[in-house]
Amino acid sequence: MREDIVIIGGGLAGTEAAWQAANRGAKVTLYLFDTGTEGGALGDSDKLQVFSGLVDAYSMDDTGITLDCIQPQLWNKPTPSKILDMSTYPNSPEGEQGVPVPKFYGSRRALALRVPHANAYTNKHYQEECGGGAGVLPLVIADPGTGASKVKLLAACHDVKTLWSPSTGYNVFALGGGELSPLTASGVTAIIAAGESSLTIDDDKMVAYFGAKPIDVRVTKSPGTIVNTATDPRRALDVLDETSFATLAQPSNARLLVQLPNLGPLGVITAVDVHQ
Repeated sequence: MREDIVIIGGGLAGTEAAWQAANRGAKVTLYLFDTGTEGGALGDSDKLQVFSGLVDAYSMDDTGITLDCIQPQLWNKPTPSKILDMSTYPNSPEGEQGVPVPKFYGSRRALALRVPHANAYTNKHYQEECGGGAGVLPLVIADPGTGASKVKLLAACHDVKTLWSPSTGYNVFALGGGELSPLTASGVTAIIAAGESSLTIDDDKMVAYFGAKPIDVRVTKSPGTIVNTATDPRRALDVLDETSFATLAQPSNARLLVQLPNLGPLGVITAVDVHQ
């Protein structure tokens, strides 16, 4: 038997049928119906696909039915291991020798912006540029970029779907001052190939955003008077919380003042961009 079979109902009879069909080499798609609908006949909109593949065995007890399912082999992707060594990466740092080149599975996409933001990623980079980067994977240095050569960072020893696309939730960061600072497009090139995914960075052109998080938000209530009128100022300062907001009682013609911290050895603030 080499046919695709659709089974409606995941009870004992449906599961037994799925198992018997799978034993004969058939691919089985198993559906359950939502029987909680009051009145009327059950239709296509009521069924829920719970599995599509091969059923190896099943068991049943008072808690329900357990299916032992076989993962399709087409999901498997053998990936050879690779380590950092002088023969493959002659400019790699001595202290990095023998370090395995990373492998990763699944999505490394950033967490999407939540409601009330209508688009999950269009403005995500604003949050990251303000110090809201999180959930990153470390890269391995294959070339520190000594002299005129460019820095080379290894992301994986295999090809990946997307390595860098800030507008869709794939950003690259430098670590500085305990903060993740996203890189701009200047001087950065993503290279995706069958045996390696990497970034090359021209450190003479590289620019990174460091998120200087505000320490207070105030308004000018009257000439010479500056007060904090926010009902919840913490919400105006927490860059990781994009769902709760402070309410500012800002009088007519008053100025909104955001106090930024002294960055110390990291440098000085030369310009501020306002994103609404």
